[in-house]
Amino acid sequence: MLHGRVTITAGEDVWKGRRGDLVMLPDARHSLSAQQDSAILLTVIPA
Repeated sequence: MLHGRVTITAGEDVWKGRRGDLVMLPDARHSLSAQQDSAILLTVIPA
């Protein structure tokens, strides 16, 4: 998270993110919802 606040859902897990947080998502369908103006950096590493 670069700035802002978001909610990420991956499978049955829900994570509330804010500036400076780092999360590794499980191999499951996921979604992101911004709670305020936000900027994220998404990095994808193939398995």
